[in-house]
Amino acid sequence: MYESVFDSLDLEADSYRAVGTRGALRLRDPDQRLDRSGRPITHDFVLLGDTAASVQSVEDGLRIVWPEVSDEYSRIWALPDPPASES
Repeated sequence: MYESVFDSLDLEADSYRAVGTRGALRLRDPDQRLDRSGRPITHDFVLLGDTAASVQSVEDGLRIVWPEVSDEYSRIWALPDPPASES
């Protein structure tokens, strides 16, 4: 599903694209966090259902999606070691 909605989005810029009933949202970290190499962190979201219907732009994503996930990203960011990825 990820590949089908993110296939042609610009990798560097904040982006939004509707893909049928789904949405692809890529945001630079609104808290301006950087990875260990000093690069801006980006977050990719595949939007479904009511959320996909509500988001029509990057600005909508920042207003609707980011508040739903920001506390969890902040909690993970504060950990001394990143969590293991799920396979």
